[in-house]
Amino acid sequence: MFKLSRIAGFLSLGVVASLFVIYPRLDADMLSEHNLLRSNRGINSLVISSELNERAAAHAKKMAQSRRLFHSEIKAGEGENVAAGTGMTVVTAVKAWWRSPGHRRNILGNYTEMGYAKAESNGVTYWCVIFRKR
Repeated sequence: MFKLSRIAGFLSLGVVASLFVIYPRLDADMLSEHNLLRSNRGINSLVISSELNERAAAHAKKMAQSRRLFHSEIKAGEGENVAAGTGMTVVTAVKAWWRSPGHRRNILGNYTEMGYAKAESNGVTYWCVIFRKR
């Protein structure tokens, strides 16, 4: 027979497990989400570039100001993913990109650095991620 404390322990583990399934990776950030997908496939991790962060922030701001989604003028050898949506989080943006072959190629591409940013306008979140190999 199980002791009451053991049953309570199993019940509390079940509640914690249920909460984790309902609310996965609440603390997710863009870099860790990309690196998780890359590491699952044996691809090197990306590191943050402050320069790419600044460029991504400027582009996300432009998209939010114009209230439309468009690509920036990236340099040769770079990649870019953009997304927009009401309440779009890191996880929902990455999931959307993952379903698109072109965006997935960027996520898994031969890059070493990334920068990312978001901007908001009228409840719509605009994301920009720029990749580069150094």
